[in-house]
Amino acid sequence: MQANNYDVLVYVPARTIPSDFLGGAIPITVVLDKSGVMIARMEDGRDYTNPEILRALNELGESN
Repeated sequence: MQANNYDVLVYVPARTIPSDFLGGAIPITVVLDKSGVMIARMEDGRDYTNPEILRALNELGESN
């Protein structure tokens, strides 16, 4: 991440990822709230530079 100057948080799971998170699709995006509850699951790629996606993720990060 540093070698490519990526400015994104990356988390490594401490345990096995539940199968309902991943399903059979690649790529997949799973969004969890602060308590670890899945609030969104999207199959296929996403443009994470899209202002709407950035705004939604920032709002999620700031919420309780």
